[in-house]
Amino acid sequence: MFAKAVILLPVRSYLRTANSVSVRHLYCTHLKSSSVRVLYDGECPVCVKEIHFLQFLQKNRPNKVDFVDISLQDYDGAHYGGISYDKAMEEMHVIDENDQV
Repeated sequence: MFAKAVILLPVRSYLRTANSVSVRHLYCTHLKSSSVRVLYDGECPVCVKEIHFLQFLQKNRPNKVDFVDISLQDYDGAHYGGISYDKAMEEMHVIDENDQV
């Protein structure tokens, strides 16, 4: 039952800062996998800080959660439950192992 949980959090408006795309690629996954995927805005400083904290918490448990930066140009919502960029910017989305949003 827990694997099918959906977490939707409102995305807040924050000042955007330019981040290096090459650095952001280190912190996200673009390939479909069997793990839980969290879609986040890599241009939001607060979002990035929260994702870094979540990555720290799972550092001893690799491949449990993939973090997907929706702000990258190659983000394709069709690979992530049909969540478009605009929809992903409205709320944070989590996709479980069974591809349930």
